[in-house]
Amino acid sequence: MSTDDQLRREIDLLGRMFGDVIRRFEGETAFNLIEETRRLARLSSQGDMEAADELSRLLQNLSLEELRIVVRAFSTFLELANLAEDRQRVRVLRERAAVAHPQPPRESVQEAVAMLAERGMSAADAAALLARISVELVFTAHPTEAKRRSLRSKQRAIRGLMRELDSDLLLPNEMERLQTQLRGELIKLWQTDFIRPSAPTVTLEVQRGLSFQPVLWAAVPRVLRELREALATAYPGVEFDIPRVLGFGSWMGGDRDGHPFVTPDITAQTCRWLRSAAIEAHLENRRVLADSLSISRRQSPACARLEERIDAATGNWPVLVSELADHGPLESYRRWLRVIRWRLEQTAAADLHSLPRAGSYATTDQFAAD
Repeated sequence: MSTDDQLRREIDLLGRMFGDVIRRFEGETAFNLIEETRRLARLSSQGDMEAADELSRLLQNLSLEELRIVVRAFSTFLELANLAEDRQRVRVLRERAAVAHPQPPRESVQEAVAMLAERGMSAADAAALLARISVELVFTAHPTEAKRRSLRSKQRAIRGLMRELDSDLLLPNEMERLQTQLRGELIKLWQTDFIRPSAPTVTLEVQRGLSFQPVLWAAVPRVLRELREALATAYPGVEFDIPRVLGFGSWMGGDRDGHPFVTPDITAQTCRWLRSAAIEAHLENRRVLADSLSISRRQSPACARLEERIDAATGNWPVLVSELADHGPLESYRRWLRVIRWRLEQTAAADLHSLPRAGSYATTDQFAAD
């Protein structure tokens, strides 16, 4: 099936299911009104002036409740169509990458690095160029993305279910189960308020901004991995020290230029939340690694270096001896990850107000997390 056919199939599936939701909760009359509005709008867009006039008369004679239903229906369906088109865009990009292989995809990090190498840029010059690159994306206190988190979460769930429905290996009962779940998400989407019930406070803005953190936490390593792989391909045998080329900032909770509700206490709380979110994300990554890395010292000689680091850590912080007592003595990776966990926990427990100011970090190395 071509990607265009997949797009049409997805929009048709979402449209039919969404139509069923409207019938169920708003009635057949409302469904017919929406269908008639859609028919006239399509004819009007094709230049049918008679249909345009009829559409205008229809909309002018609607009650407020009928207008509410029509506006919600078309807004929701456009969101669903955009979701399907986003999936189509991903499919097209993946198809292009597959066709281009083993050459790098167009307009990618790999292509940019390959072009620089082909034009004669040396490895040393490439490293110098990397050192000068600094991209900082800043979250504003007044985001253009005003969509509620509740709506975004439901759209993510719908996208995930559509991805599962892509599988050619689904059994009939599995297909039916996924479609039932999809229908349920569409029902919840229809019954969720599009507009926030109250104006957000500054702290709520910060919390909503933090909802994007998992996406950044997953995307940034992928970008850096692509950069590392591109450099390894373009300059084989050369070791690059990848600097921090990509960073993030935020005005939320910190835009103190006349905002009456952004007080010093709000800014301090924002810093604590950001710090806590970063530590929690590190702890979760550490947990995943600890579950996976069951490598034994008897099977991997590389563990010797880790044991040296563990010995140094227990020398600096004797409390770690008891912390490591219940960890397998031969599983060096897990033991080192336990050290990292302890240091992250000490960082989380540290009182920010008691830490030395900039310039004296050497005295607080005991709180630095790997």
